[in-house]
Amino acid sequence: MPSRNALKIGCTRDRGAAPRGTTLVELTVATAIMATVFAALMPLFAGIRNSADARWASLEMVQNARVLNEQLCRYLAQARRIVAFSASTDDGGYIEFEAQDGVVYRCAVGTRGYIEFGPVGKLGELAGPVEYLRFACYSDADFDRPLPTPEGVRLVSWKVGLKSTGQLTQGKSLAGACCLRVNPLTKDQGASVGNPQ
Repeated sequence: MPSRNALKIGCTRDRGAAPRGTTLVELTVATAIMATVFAALMPLFAGIRNSADARWASLEMVQNARVLNEQLCRYLAQARRIVAFSASTDDGGYIEFEAQDGVVYRCAVGTRGYIEFGPVGKLGELAGPVEYLRFACYSDADFDRPLPTPEGVRLVSWKVGLKSTGQLTQGKSLAGACCLRVNPLTKDQGASVGNPQ
């Protein structure tokens, strides 16, 4: 015959073994806690995403600026002469110059907002998109007032408004300048070069 303690244990075991369900109140409280935690973390995730977007847009702008500066400096430094350029206040600016090989190159804002560069008539997209492109040309005697005509240009400066897809990188601009390495005059052209004899 079983003892009283054994019966008590058996009865207790039977009551504890029955599965117990989750009440509606417990589910509501758990859902409210999860919603509060999720609402607190959402701005953090949005900030991380915005930061990554801004960083990517900034890198894209830096790359566009680098390509534009390198191309313009490389070609303009070796230009034989400036053929034509837009007014320094023109947002859709352009410049045309003759290279050492006699080919005339053009740099301008295209119809899609990208900067186009190449021989006249065969332009290709170089960088962009941009909001504006302005050129100003100066003589070697006066760096304060831009020249109205291409004669005597020795310094070309440009300013570009970079367009960005990132909200935090709007309104950035790039400025650059390049001195033309014009071939010095020879004695045949009426000027002396080198050391006096």
